[in-house]
Amino acid sequence: LIVDRNTNTIYVYELTERAFNVFEKETNYMAISGVKEITINLHSPGGEVWAAYFIEEQIAILKEHGIKIITKVDQQNACMSACPIIFLAGDERITYSNSVFMLHAPYVM
Repeated sequence: LIVDRNTNTIYVYELTERAFNVFEKETNYMAISGVKEITINLHSPGGEVWAAYFIEEQIAILKEHGIKIITKVDQQNACMSACPIIFLAGDERITYSNSVFMLHAPYVM
């Protein structure tokens, strides 16, 4: 996970506990700083489905506070496994004809 505070963009490459912790910390900082729009740029093979659900819950909290969430999968990038959970949480979703999505049946034990 990489954060660009100049553009209020979060680049998500993996879905792990660490990624969620950084995501939560950084988005809370942005919210406190008065940011009105956050872009989440996704290029992930997936990871832990519960991490995606926690990020989705954090996105819901941000939206409740009036922050617009843009989710994006750039050209030739992939959003696979649990990643589409995050993509679908955006207020505005940006994708391209050569963006790659892979869905399967994730589950939590």
